[in-house]
Amino acid sequence: RRNADYVARIDQLDARVREWLGAVPRAQRRVITSHDAFGYFGAAYAIYQTVAHGYWQVVVSLAPHLIVQLEHGRRDVVARWLERLLAYAVAAAVLSLAGAVLVGQDLVTLMLGRDYAAVALNIVPLTATLVARAAGHVARLLALTLERHRFIIAAAGLELAAFLAFG
Repeated sequence: RRNADYVARIDQLDARVREWLGAVPRAQRRVITSHDAFGYFGAAYAIYQTVAHGYWQVVVSLAPHLIVQLEHGRRDVVARWLERLLAYAVAAAVLSLAGAVLVGQDLVTLMLGRDYAAVALNIVPLTATLVARAAGHVARLLALTLERHRFIIAAAGLELAAFLAFG
C-alpha cells in the first residue's frame, strides 16, 4: 500500500514537472550544474545541461606531481605534461563531438528509447563545450601549479564564451 502511494505521488510530481516544462520551449531548457546526477533529470525532461565536470578530477590529480617537478626546477617537464594534457583533452573532446554528430541521434534512441529522442538535440552543443572545458581545466591546473591567477580568469572567460556560443 505504501509503495503504491509513493509511486502515485512520484507520478503526480512527474506530471506537474512535465506540465511546467511544457510551457518552456525546448531551446530554452537549460541548466548549469556541477553534479553529474542531474544527467538523468535532463534526459527525462529534455533539458540541455552545459559542460561536463568529471574531467577536472583527472586534471587536478596531476597537481602534486607537477608541483614536485617545479620544486626540483624541472619547468620543461611541467610544460610537456601540460602540453600533452591539453592536446589529449582537446583531441578527446573533438572525437566526442564527432561521435555526437555522427551517431548521437541513433545512440540516444537505442539506449533510452524513442521517448527520449529530443535529448539527442542537446548532445552536439553539450559535447562542443568539452573543447573549451578541456582548455579551461588545463589553464586552472597551470594557475594552481604556477600560482598564476590570470589563467583562471582566462579559463573562465573561455568557458563563458563557449556557454554563450552553444547555449
